[in-house]
Amino acid sequence: MSLDLGVLHSGLAEMAKDVTWPPDLLARFESWIRAADDDALFRINALVLARELELDEQRCIDLLVHATSLELFTMSWQLVCPTCAMIVKSLAHIDAIHANYECAFCQESYPVQLDETTEVVFSVSPQVRSLVHHAPERLDCEQLFLRHHFNLRAHAFDGRPLREVLVERALALEYLEPGARASWTLPSTPCMVELCDRVHEVGLRVSFDAEGPPPAPDRCIRAVLEHGRIAPTNLSLVPGPARLELENRSGRRAALLLLLFVPGKPILPAKLEPFLSCSRLLVHAGFRRRFEHELIGDVEGLAIGDLSIVFSDLSESTAMYSRLGDMAAYGLVQQHFAKIGSLVEARGGVIVKTIGDATMSCFTESGPALDAALAMREAFDQHDLRLKIGVHRGPVIAVRSNGRLDYFGQTVNLAARLQHLAEPDQICVSEALARDPQVHERLAALRVHARRSVLRGIDEPFEVRVIDR
Repeated sequence: MSLDLGVLHSGLAEMAKDVTWPPDLLARFESWIRAADDDALFRINALVLARELELDEQRCIDLLVHATSLELFTMSWQLVCPTCAMIVKSLAHIDAIHANYECAFCQESYPVQLDETTEVVFSVSPQVRSLVHHAPERLDCEQLFLRHHFNLRAHAFDGRPLREVLVERALALEYLEPGARASWTLPSTPCMVELCDRVHEVGLRVSFDAEGPPPAPDRCIRAVLEHGRIAPTNLSLVPGPARLELENRSGRRAALLLLLFVPGKPILPAKLEPFLSCSRLLVHAGFRRRFEHELIGDVEGLAIGDLSIVFSDLSESTAMYSRLGDMAAYGLVQQHFAKIGSLVEARGGVIVKTIGDATMSCFTESGPALDAALAMREAFDQHDLRLKIGVHRGPVIAVRSNGRLDYFGQTVNLAARLQHLAEPDQICVSEALARDPQVHERLAALRVHARRSVLRGIDEPFEVRVIDR
């Protein structure tokens, strides 16, 4: 292990200028960086680290984001296969993520979901401490797959650690040099085998499930790796003796995993521990401040399955400008924006944009979104300012718009419509938001009445819960 204490201490000293850290946190953080094993410091799950350091999750994300901005850590955006938990792509920047991705092992294409299939992870920087993972070409093939390409915290279908099951079911884990051949004896009973090459991100699937006459005892399945694919790609054969042979004509070394699937003993789908999703990091205020340049690609938007949107607007602002004058009213509006920003950030959200006197905020959870809406209303009760607020949840599209992150889609439109529907001091929430268990519990303690309203762009009457003062 190579550790540069000078670089580490310089970065931590810079972090210490943020006086909001708990007194002993940075000392514990340094001790962990120095003592943890290489696996623990590679592709760190922020939510797991929060438990280890006994920190609030938001605080732990703050810690890692700040350390990354000072180059003590690196940050990666991972596309994780929802079936096998393989890390299909590990990208340095979010703008390299496209709307769809393909898992070579599962031979399936998946749509990107920023809240379900994208994980943001952190690794200690090589300038702070060297890890075996910083030079993956030096790992043996088993280490490459089990420590580098599969999620370290995944579990197989039966609950056992996925790495343990993969070792048990692997018929081969090996490199194949250019121009070389490898062969493996396959089971003669009904089964399926999958061969995956992580270097070229291609695969071969052979299912022994077909009907027909018994095969020859010396049956050989010959495959070739070239031109960015393994040919053939998918075979269905009669069970019986077989040998699989692969020739590497690609010009690059292949990293191969040959895995056995047995009927009645499923391995997949794998299960992941909760992780820091891309959608959650994008609404983290500290991340947005320190990494303003991290934006969705400018060609296509990326899907998020569930986001909570809060729109707020000042009531009777035109009259306020007339009463106070432009300068005084403008100053009051800016104070109002700053106050809303602090209330939203304290509850794990972020202001996405302001539109005139209105704000649009986003949260990954509905409970904190409603809490923020209630806090906004209360905050201006003594300042002669009255807000109209709408809250909705649902799927959205994250996009780059005018050089910043923004969200579009029907969920955003409906949240805005709900804000327009609200009277001064009212909060209008959708039925979709109200059904969330966190929100349902909060609503029980508030003055709420239901109404059916016609919203522009919606054919059917819309169920709305109105929170009165």
